[in-house]
Amino acid sequence: MFTEFLTQGNLLVWPLVALAIFFTVFLGVLMQVFLGWRRPRAPSDVTRLRLADDDSSPADAEGVAR
Repeated sequence: MFTEFLTQGNLLVWPLVALAIFFTVFLGVLMQVFLGWRRPRAPSDVTRLRLADDDSSPADAEGVAR
């Protein structure tokens, strides 16, 4: 019964296409993580962010001098 369904199924290519797309994206994410294809300045940009105080005014948060 299953062999007849599998040999005559015209839509059985779509799960394979979905698997190929998933596998390609998964490999791309792994390469991004382990090979380090990142922006080289990203960590330094984050370290320069100012932390806002609880009692600061909106002008202080924007970096405007008083």
